Amino acid sequence: MFHKLILWYHFLSKKRLNPITSDPDGNLWFTENLVNEIGKISPKTGSITEYVVPTNNAYPIDITRRPNGNLWFTEQLGKKIGEISPSTGIITEYNFPDNVADPIGIVAAPDSNLWSLTRMKSVKYLPQQVSLLICQYTACQAFP
Repeated sequence: MFHKLILWYHFLSKKRLNPITSDPDGNLWFTENLVNEIGKISPKTGSITEYVVPTNNAYPIDITRRPNGNLWFTEQLGKKIGEISPSTGIITEYNFPDNVADPIGIVAAPDSNLWSLTRMKSVKYLPQQVSLLICQYTACQAFP
């Protein structure tokens, strides 16, 4: 039944849902790049809540969950990654340096750091230090 709700929302909303991840409470989270939002579906109630990404036309693409429960997403056109708290819905954004374009994919590594894929580069984000490592092939460079 629940998968039918997701399919119905996806095809009727025309908001272009992207990858789905879950939070510790079992809610499903997804990006809606055509409307610049992060969405949440509650399997318990079927309710849908949407949160507007603060940067206009950021084009959120991918979303993942860190072990602490917060969700992280990429903003392809905004050149940022964002963090959203499932309990409050508050979004915090982090800029990428100018030489890093179009963050697309994002994944939480077992060590709780985040990796994002961009064109020709990968980016390791260290949330505890609020810093980035920009990697191209085998060399990495720190970004404050």
